[in-house]
Amino acid sequence: MLTQICVLTQICYLLQQIISRPVCRYFAGFLQILLKRETCQSYSWSGNLYSILQPQKQYFIHSKTLFTIIICNICTTRSLFGETLIDFKNCENVLQTKNAPIVNSLNKRPRFAELFTQFDFVDNQPNCKDKCIFNINTPANVFMSQTSNTFHSLLKQLSPYQYMNRIPGSTAFSKDILAHAVNYQMQFAPLNLTPDTFILPEHKNKVLQMKNQTVIQKPINGMKGKGIKIGTVDQIDLNMSSVVQIYENTLLYNKHKFDLRYYVLITSVDPLICYYYQNGDVRVAKKLYTESNFDDPQIHLTNGYVNNQNEDANYKTDSGDFGSFNTSTLFKYLEQSPRIFGQDSINTTQLQLKIEETITKTLISVYPELVHFSKPVRLHRFPKTMFQIFGFDLFITPELDVKLFEVNTNPGFYRVNNIHPDFNGNEVVNDALQLIGVRINVNESNINIPVLNQKDLFIKETYTKEEDLELIDYSSATIFEKKCVQQIMDEETRIGGFTRIKFENYLNEFRDGTALTNTVYKIVQQGLPIVE
Repeated sequence: MLTQICVLTQICYLLQQIISRPVCRYFAGFLQILLKRETCQSYSWSGNLYSILQPQKQYFIHSKTLFTIIICNICTTRSLFGETLIDFKNCENVLQTKNAPIVNSLNKRPRFAELFTQFDFVDNQPNCKDKCIFNINTPANVFMSQTSNTFHSLLKQLSPYQYMNRIPGSTAFSKDILAHAVNYQMQFAPLNLTPDTFILPEHKNKVLQMKNQTVIQKPINGMKGKGIKIGTVDQIDLNMSSVVQIYENTLLYNKHKFDLRYYVLITSVDPLICYYYQNGDVRVAKKLYTESNFDDPQIHLTNGYVNNQNEDANYKTDSGDFGSFNTSTLFKYLEQSPRIFGQDSINTTQLQLKIEETITKTLISVYPELVHFSKPVRLHRFPKTMFQIFGFDLFITPELDVKLFEVNTNPGFYRVNNIHPDFNGNEVVNDALQLIGVRINVNESNINIPVLNQKDLFIKETYTKEEDLELIDYSSATIFEKKCVQQIMDEETRIGGFTRIKFENYLNEFRDGTALTNTVYKIVQQGLPIVE
């Protein structure tokens, strides 16, 4: 029977490539009736190949859609400690599912689906509020939610082999809370992370004192460049819930404003474990920069939604350059043609170190708030079941310093992937999924049904005494602390295009670091053990 299932699933996949999708849907419906919930296991030259039929998926399909089937050809790899993981990077069979139909509860193929066709992808309704159609029992390895609504309750229901693309506490990166965190951190360490930032209406009196300053005002919950105002203090809305920043000069590219988007992956809140993707995104304003016209957002804003009516295509600036390219290309320009940036020479190595430092110190600044907002969810669970990718928006000053504009909790990978001739959004997401180590279990019951009795998932949280921290090493750590160190060790074996943020070099700058974060990175300072 298993052999027959394998053959039938491959026939359905081939039909999908040759004939119309509706015909394949009818065929899929026939398979669902015939095969119920069987699982096919076979072997190929690239390792274990699992072809899994997912008939429950119609729960997420509009009634007019009839039948849809998702075939997941999953190749596997091994973690550093012997666990079976989905291999997102090194298996040709995975690529065969590139055009698999993935349908969410809105009866649309979500744009994110273009990045997540190697495995069963379940997309939450992006516009739902309290009553979301999100069946946690759906057989899926990863749940992608574009909203934080119902997140905490869903996270508690995940099985050991399911993942959620949300970390608790991501609210800490909202514009106002991030501004508070950075301003507060400056009391403990000299920082020049962001332009001077104020929160309205809380800091209204301070803003009124800057009458001769040009400022930029951004709504607290704003997105896609909507609601942004640039001008003097008397030209902005002082009663709007917003963040106000001094409008600083930036380095120009061919006389255009530009900024950088770097992708930061958080795989653990406590201890704090983070990575940034080395190849970021450069975004260029459409029109030539001038200080005389603050009413035209295409002069001052680099947001693609502002500069381009067609969100799925790259645009050209008034100078004829592409409005979006990657940071690897930028650094080549900086080295070879510094004059187009108004500079005689630029040390790109030093600049990249400043970028990493800005990202690192931003995370350190917001860390106490990140932990605080994570309290509703128990963080110390293995295996880990959550991760999140953030977009850090940075700019370079004429003095070649690097500062932070803001952090985006929902970076638009689908758009980056579509408009870039030289940037592949798939690589960011696939590298992230490869890094976190998405576990797979042949026994479907362990994937589909949340485990109610989870006592075996938790390791007793015992910690090294504070007075013993100076002498701590891996051999003397508690079992729980070793598990945290092992997570770093294991993830670094699949790091791909990411770079781990080395918090062990910044322990003195944590104003409120947790005991666990402090202990883990003191162990890392001693050197990671070798796994035989």
